[in-house]
Amino acid sequence: MGLTGDSARVICLAGQPNVGKSTIFNTFTGMRQHTGNWSGKTVGLAYGSMRGADHITLVDLPGMYSMEAQSEEERIAAEFIRQEKLPVLVVAGASTLERSLQLALDILQETPKVFLCINLVDEAQKMGVKIHYNILEEILHIPVVGVSSKTGQGMEELRSRLIGWAQEEAGEKVNVRLRAHELAERSMEGHTRVLSEKLDRIITSKYLAMPIFLVFLVLIFWLTMKGANIPSALLSRAFSWMGRQMNNLLVGIQLWEPLRSLII
Repeated sequence: MGLTGDSARVICLAGQPNVGKSTIFNTFTGMRQHTGNWSGKTVGLAYGSMRGADHITLVDLPGMYSMEAQSEEERIAAEFIRQEKLPVLVVAGASTLERSLQLALDILQETPKVFLCINLVDEAQKMGVKIHYNILEEILHIPVVGVSSKTGQGMEELRSRLIGWAQEEAGEKVNVRLRAHELAERSMEGHTRVLSEKLDRIITSKYLAMPIFLVFLVLIFWLTMKGANIPSALLSRAFSWMGRQMNNLLVGIQLWEPLRSLII
């Protein structure tokens, strides 16, 4: 695949779908990209040299929700991280930080050299959410940078720090005792975040997810069979009332009856 040479100068990009990982990869590599299969796998991996730092190769791994693979793409990404033991740039979504932090924690168990990039910070700011990157750095003992791949915010800082980080020696694995939701609570503030993260934990929890799903299923069934009759009846009454009012108005102005019948 062309990933030979000093493995310390190869950086993998990992992240969940829809967090802007590939946008960051495209920004940093431009048109100098290639695609190849790894270890005979059928899913191609995009890779390319970093602009302004040709000695660094970036590899865009398929999107993955966790190291416990559920699809072929996730399995390839997870195996690549486990077997190659390369430095990993984890791209997280600022608006879904807790879920992304769980992936970062999983990857930290596989390789000690991890860089956390929190993307889409502009969207989080619009929701009134503030992220304390220094707190995440202190707890995880890894570099953390917030960016917006859409607006370019923080992208130059990320590129500069990645170049320096690629030359550093990997340290020992850090045993992070906090869970993802605890990390999110410590590093984020804002009422929107608190509400969304709590709802997310409730809806996706091990014991409540299925009951909540069944409640929504019953609700949809009820709306389909009976619930729809309520707004229909209300609309019918509203149109009947408007028809009577219009008829009274037309009678009041003594409109010719055949013409009045056409209007009502």
